[in-house]
Amino acid sequence: YGLSFCIFHFGVAEADTDHPSLSQIGLIVTPARLISIRFEQLRMFESVAAKYAEAPPASGAAVFAALMEGYVARLADMLEEARARLDQISHRVFSRSAASPRRAMQTTAAMRERLQFLGRMGERISLIRESLLGVDRVIGFSLEQAKDWFSLELTRRIQAARADIEELE
Repeated sequence: YGLSFCIFHFGVAEADTDHPSLSQIGLIVTPARLISIRFEQLRMFESVAAKYAEAPPASGAAVFAALMEGYVARLADMLEEARARLDQISHRVFSRSAASPRRAMQTTAAMRERLQFLGRMGERISLIRESLLGVDRVIGFSLEQAKDWFSLELTRRIQAARADIEELE
């Protein structure tokens, strides 16, 4: 069991706020254990822990696979939420016109607010995409480094997470 690998990645912290950011994550993976180093709370870790609270994965590699699946699922949810919010703002922007001067002033203020929102959403999507790219690299690295101790089932699960990333991009 002297085998291990260490990876560093960035997760999206404060994802449920208007000002998300990237936060570093370190993972040390061995066949028996996974150790994570995090500087901020990340929902993906909480959701994976909750999912496996009753019956935790049996190995470090299995925990790693569960984290990769959970992470990709969380990022997919974030992209879906961003798309829904962009659809809402798009409908508001293109559904009304300013018929009177007073309405035009109100519309100008509302448009400024909506443009700021669009900027924040663009930043959010960029963070998600950067994180997805990092996860894709982590998965590729892990499949190469741990090919001798990842079971066929774990390899398939991790490859499925990678395929999901490709679809999301």
